Amino acid sequence: MTRSWSKEVTQNHSTAYLAIGKVAVSWAHIEYELELCVSLIYSHCEGKLLNENCPMNFQRKLKIFRWAFESEKRLSDLKSDGSKIADAMSSFADYRNQTLHGTIAFFNRSEVVFDKHEFGGRIPKPSRRTVPVAEIEKNGQEMEDFSFELGYFTSQFEEALRSTTSMST
Repeated sequence: MTRSWSKEVTQNHSTAYLAIGKVAVSWAHIEYELELCVSLIYSHCEGKLLNENCPMNFQRKLKIFRWAFESEKRLSDLKSDGSKIADAMSSFADYRNQTLHGTIAFFNRSEVVFDKHEFGGRIPKPSRRTVPVAEIEKNGQEMEDFSFELGYFTSQFEEALRSTTSMST
């Protein structure tokens, strides 16, 4: 069976999918940079002492990232920024989870309704959340901007770890 979709429905799809896609692609770049930092930690911060195997989930990578700023003297100049970056990554991860995990139940030109199962006990609970498309677009842009800043920070992070002036505390 073939359906003929109206131009308006197609445009609504495009607007919502483009906004959600920007969140997904920006998140991929953020997580890539975090994975690079974790790799650098394993390479330059006696990472074997962490006794963890890759791959790992986001929360574990973030924990290792935070650990490095507490344990590695070479990162002392980046500690304040590193903490802010870790907090931002955590916030963006929460938003990514809310936006990408679940299904689109309905959308129109101005809003998207997401259905999701929330896990927190033995039985998953269904939830529904309505989000303005403009909010998704705004957050996707913030994530994209942050991903570029994170790329620059990662280069500073790598440079600091490659220095040999001091080792782990």
